[in-house]
Amino acid sequence: MVHLPIGFLIFGIFLIFYSKKENDLLPAVRLAVILGLLAAIASAISGWLLYQSEGFAFETVRGHLIAGVITSILSGWLLWVSHRRTAIDRSIKWISAALGIALLITGHLGGNLTHGDDYLVEVLPEPVQSWFGYEPEAPKPIALDPDQWQEALVYEDLVMPILQQNCVSCHSPKNKKGGLMLTSIEAIQQGGENGPVLTKENPLESPLIARMLLPLDHEDHMPPKEKRQPEKAHIELVKAWIAAGADFSKTLGAAGIEKNLLVPFFKKESIPDFPITDLAPIPVDSLKVFAEKGILVEPISLDNSLLKVSCINFSAFTDADWEMLKGISSHVAWLDLSGTAVSDSLMVHVAGLPNLTVLKLSNTALRGILLEKLNANTNLKRLYLNQTEVDWNTLEVLKTHPRLMGLFAYNTPASKSETPDWAKKWGIKLETGGYQLPVVETEKVVY
Repeated sequence: MVHLPIGFLIFGIFLIFYSKKENDLLPAVRLAVILGLLAAIASAISGWLLYQSEGFAFETVRGHLIAGVITSILSGWLLWVSHRRTAIDRSIKWISAALGIALLITGHLGGNLTHGDDYLVEVLPEPVQSWFGYEPEAPKPIALDPDQWQEALVYEDLVMPILQQNCVSCHSPKNKKGGLMLTSIEAIQQGGENGPVLTKENPLESPLIARMLLPLDHEDHMPPKEKRQPEKAHIELVKAWIAAGADFSKTLGAAGIEKNLLVPFFKKESIPDFPITDLAPIPVDSLKVFAEKGILVEPISLDNSLLKVSCINFSAFTDADWEMLKGISSHVAWLDLSGTAVSDSLMVHVAGLPNLTVLKLSNTALRGILLEKLNANTNLKRLYLNQTEVDWNTLEVLKTHPRLMGLFAYNTPASKSETPDWAKKWGIKLETGGYQLPVVETEKVVY
């Protein structure tokens, strides 16, 4: 409905300025303007009814209302003048120009009502938004301390930020759709024109949750499908809060909220991929000697002095060749000895690399009898032992490693035997392969 008068009136304005002769398109202009005027009146009536039912504050719609009235008046004036003229003259063009400006302002203010004040810039990158003087206000972040989560307040630290992120754009003192505000405890308790939104201890009977759970295309689904939708973890937490009595002052511990519901909200500790050190960079010229031997040695990044060492092109590398790496041992963070002739005895030397983070020993004769030495590599995070002779007995010595995050042991005695209970409970990424896809019925068909 609201777009109908805009279309008719813009079409009429276009005809006025497009006309090559003063009177050839005047009848079409009159028809477009009269249809636009009728549609504008119908749109104003429907807008007034919507204002009454949606609970907008008058201060919110006042500008749009005034601009709409001016647009209607200018449309009527243009229609009256066009019927008194036999050709498109300067007065008609001036009135149509003013009508175009009024249309632009009315449409913009209407967009502010339905999509928010920032609808024109919210899709732009933040630096571009700042050029227009708009600084987006970030909602309060949800970040629980994993060690002290019981002390966090359910409503203030969790529920309120969820409502701010997903609901208050339509349910604030400015909009107040359905007579409902979700910006304060008192407003939430009061509910909207359809009654309370919380039914304590019964989340599925609470409109606040029940509407979120409706199908996205349902007319009563909230938030509207064109708006950002709350995450599943957000909905489950609000449900748990209501089920616990919807208390606005209790802590998570006092409310009895289960920890498993809170995992998505725990602070994520930022752990750098490689250790942060103050080691001086090794001159590039000093690394050329390794290239002559077939060993690739290079910085792991432009802003880090630690080194990546790979013997992929030096398969004859043995334990005796370790002497070549002693001079850079403190800088080695990534060591790839895959496919070389090293043995278990080398683990004694590898244990002396203080910043080693990634170690690749795949496709070697390693049996794992000295893997316990790697517990001294406190920065080691990923260990690759694919196609070696390691088994669960030799791997078990690593279960107490302080920093290990991933262990890869494809095509090994370990991967060919049953995974023991201790390994199943190991809190790291453990990959041993052996995955099998289920046979689907179509694969059994013989053509």
